[in-house]
Amino acid sequence: MKGIVLTTVLFVAAGLFVGCDSDADRADEHHSGTEHAKALPAGANRMCPVMPEDEADPSLYVEYKGKKIYVCCKKCVKRVEQDPAVWYAKAYGD
Repeated sequence: MKGIVLTTVLFVAAGLFVGCDSDADRADEHHSGTEHAKALPAGANRMCPVMPEDEADPSLYVEYKGKKIYVCCKKCVKRVEQDPAVWYAKAYGD
């Protein structure tokens, strides 16, 4: 029984660290990261707070405290929705 619980916990934890590994997770796979960055409004976070090596996509965001937290893929939208305060702080440093 302990082995099953431990295995389940490990799979869930591993899933938290899996990033945007496919173009299917991206909102619009025809745009390059450079085009995305140009389309973001002034003052927006340019990099995804969940996957900081990836540029944010202007069509993917979560609203929090009157601001939009832009992310790079649909998986990151789900992560930000779970705890927007944490990701808001990473995106905007507040």
